[in-house]
Amino acid sequence: MRIHCSLALVLGCVSLLFPVTFSAQSNDTTGNKTSTDCEKNNDRRYAVCRGAWSTKTVALFNTWSALDLNPERWLELPSPDGNKILQVRGARVRLQLNGKRYWTPFGRMHDAEVGWAPDSTRLFVTWSESGELGAWHTQIFDVTETGLVEIPE
Repeated sequence: MRIHCSLALVLGCVSLLFPVTFSAQSNDTTGNKTSTDCEKNNDRRYAVCRGAWSTKTVALFNTWSALDLNPERWLELPSPDGNKILQVRGARVRLQLNGKRYWTPFGRMHDAEVGWAPDSTRLFVTWSESGELGAWHTQIFDVTETGLVEIPE
């Protein structure tokens, strides 16, 4: 009896100290009822998975280790205003806007995850140089009529 009470007390304290950890699982990054939590039996070629570092991002390639590829990856990630779309085809990532497509540097970024600004004028990418243990970077881009323009640090 004493063990069960202690365990319940510990779990209760943990949930009070870290409420975001537990509530973040119900956040929806796409604005609709499509889940972005990847389950083990989802096909990672087409699954829309949350990023590893933020529940407000989507994993571009659904990879999470060094030298891991997802060559048949297919994803279309619309901006919140619905006027822009990031298209992932294998390791190629393009921005589609106003009927035109522009190449992005995201296909060269390992373990990349992307998030749109609420007003759809910017996006950010978090990525790793060499996997889970490598150096991590975050880059911010303005979305312009001619493609993406990186905002310097």
